[in-house]
Amino acid sequence: MYWEDILSAIALLAAGGFTVVTVLFVTRTLVPNWREQRLRTKAAEWPTIQAKLDHACVTEYRPSDTQVTYRLDAWFNYTVEGKIYDGMYANPEMRLNDAKRLLKQLNHEPVMITYNPAKPGEYFYEPKLSRRKSA
Repeated sequence: MYWEDILSAIALLAAGGFTVVTVLFVTRTLVPNWREQRLRTKAAEWPTIQAKLDHACVTEYRPSDTQVTYRLDAWFNYTVEGKIYDGMYANPEMRLNDAKRLLKQLNHEPVMITYNPAKPGEYFYEPKLSRRKSA
């Protein structure tokens, strides 16, 4: 999806020059994706530990009047060298069935996060939705 976003931005630029729509698209879509990708790359080198899930929930999310998706929020904590750190994960664009499956998975499987050993409060968490159906 990330490359599709870039291609769309290029098409917008080619079609009509640098517009307000292009600026909004770049600042709201490409920059956050770039930051997340950069953090994901850095986190690949960090240690992985198990976090404790505090709370997770699924809520309806309406990014526009005509669009409905579902948001999964999860709060957790993890301990590094005796100090407890809080973390949060949010995914605002999920289908309801996927959000419910991921919620169930979070409640029944370990929450594994990576953290920056130089700054333990900096972490990366990206849950993977299991492909198998849970009973």
